[in-house]
Amino acid sequence: LLLLLLWHYVGAVLALGEMNATSSLSSALGPSGLRMNQESSSTANKILYFHDELGGIPSETSDGALRHNTMALSDGLTKYGSDATIIFRSDLTFYLYNGVRVYGLRNSVLQIDGHLKFKRDHNESFIPYDSR
Repeated sequence: LLLLLLWHYVGAVLALGEMNATSSLSSALGPSGLRMNQESSSTANKILYFHDELGGIPSETSDGALRHNTMALSDGLTKYGSDATIIFRSDLTFYLYNGVRVYGLRNSVLQIDGHLKFKRDHNESFIPYDSR
């Protein structure tokens, strides 16, 4: 179930178009999307909780909360995600906009025990966050 959620997450949300992030995610998932790169799965050493260390807002569906969570995930993965495990607790649901962008990510694990729900901004007023 975790691999299915991760595959959905990577395929539907992190359609970044950024060569370094896409290459990094592809090598971690492998060509079938089902096997992990040995190096990726064994070197993550920091543990970060999305709702605590990265400031994620659970259960809120307002435009402001979706923007905040999208920026928190983009920024958190770019700044702290390498060599880390980011955990989404099982009792929490986070709402985000599509358009999470990540740069320079390596050896990262997203442990999604809870729920991530993504929404398309139909007004196209949300510009995906650039954390560079």
